[in-house]
Amino acid sequence: MIGNLECWTVWFNIDNPGWTGDYEKLETLRNAGYKVCKQPEAVRCRTVHTHIDAKLTGRKLTCSPSVGFFCVNSDQDWGKTCLDYEVKFLCPCNYVDAPTKPPFDLRMAFALCFGCWTAWLDRDGPGGTGDYEQRDLFSRPICDRPGSVQCRRTSNHQAALKTGQKLFCTPALGLVCINKNQPSGQMCYNYEVRFLCPCPDGLTNVPPTSQLISSLPPLQSGIKNKPIVLYVVLGAIGILLTIIALVFIRFKIQRKRVLNVNERESDNTGNYESKIGEMEISTPPPSYSVAVMEMESEEL
Repeated sequence: MIGNLECWTVWFNIDNPGWTGDYEKLETLRNAGYKVCKQPEAVRCRTVHTHIDAKLTGRKLTCSPSVGFFCVNSDQDWGKTCLDYEVKFLCPCNYVDAPTKPPFDLRMAFALCFGCWTAWLDRDGPGGTGDYEQRDLFSRPICDRPGSVQCRRTSNHQAALKTGQKLFCTPALGLVCINKNQPSGQMCYNYEVRFLCPCPDGLTNVPPTSQLISSLPPLQSGIKNKPIVLYVVLGAIGILLTIIALVFIRFKIQRKRVLNVNERESDNTGNYESKIGEMEISTPPPSYSVAVMEMESEEL
């Protein structure tokens, strides 16, 4: 709704239907690190995979600009559970808490490492209220979650963020420059943008590594990051338990070897002593031999 200087946010999806339901509430989004205007004018709710309007899915749910979205499994008819939904909000384009960098997302990191840049796009001019190169307004479809965005002046290709003008340039939004926000009655320049999206047919066209690193968003704590931290902790615990198990098994094997050696030594010692005993029994003592000789001499 450009005439009213309003822009749609990116689609948010921080939860899944899980055990209790799907919750994409405004409060939860803000706690996760996403920034949404304080009073959205409107909201759109749809399924993640098929993009069907939430109200047409036959589920009992809430989709409200003041609350956001939530669907509770226990509220559904017998045999039905909530689907996976996503939401986006309509906010003023120049709202103070506009999202400059969204929380870290693995899909965004994947696009940065294995992505292709679109062509430079310029659908609007600075006339009227400003220059609006929003992702959702291009006639050519742009991927839902671009990994990065580049904004520059059309005339001399100067980076938009170095022009000194007040504007927004984000992967989720695209570029928005409003004339009335510029100092001293200045008008916005004419800008163009391009987005980094997953490559079609396995093609790659990745910018230099330094450019990728500079465009990576900072890691923030949030709901989406918790599973990643949990997996890392569980992995470390698994490795530690594996090491302990290996040490214990090695100790058991070594102890068994020592016991076997002791048993063999004990058996050898017993055999030796028994042989000595047999030798002592079979060999008559010297006194017995002398007595026999004396008896023989008397008989003679």
